[in-house]
Amino acid sequence: MASKIKILTAEQEKFLDLISQDSYFCKKFYLTGGTALAAFYLFHRLSEDIDLFSKEDINLLAVKAFVGKVQKELKLEKIDYRQFLGLHTFQLFFPNKKILKIDFNYYPFEQIELGIKYKNIKIDSVLDIAVNKVQTIAMQPRSRDFIDNHAPSPSACH
Repeated sequence: MASKIKILTAEQEKFLDLISQDSYFCKKFYLTGGTALAAFYLFHRLSEDIDLFSKEDINLLAVKAFVGKVQKELKLEKIDYRQFLGLHTFQLFFPNKKILKIDFNYYPFEQIELGIKYKNIKIDSVLDIAVNKVQTIAMQPRSRDFIDNHAPSPSACH
């Protein structure tokens, strides 16, 4: 699996390492979106954010406490926070001037199939990511979503 890690930036790896050590977040959230697709299945592009979905309402106090811990551990310069409906977006500003966008998203739909695990983190399946990309394209089309949705069938990734 070492070759798969190269898709992730150093900042993404550091964040995922911290989240993988937190049982609450490993239980409540799963990694999805373009980063999950690229880093763990297709290796087709770089992705500079992290999308975490939860079937349950987001416990904002727990998320903010965790992000505060991340800020101390990674010596972040600052954190910006925005909310839109059930989407909570944090921008983490690293000392090396890199910015990592983290989305904690309330997504109350059942997953179609189980994905894989990376460390203790659940990774969404290719099929579920593809279905989510169709919804994203319908709501806010971006070129990267069209690229991601030309993914091979889920059976080609096993």
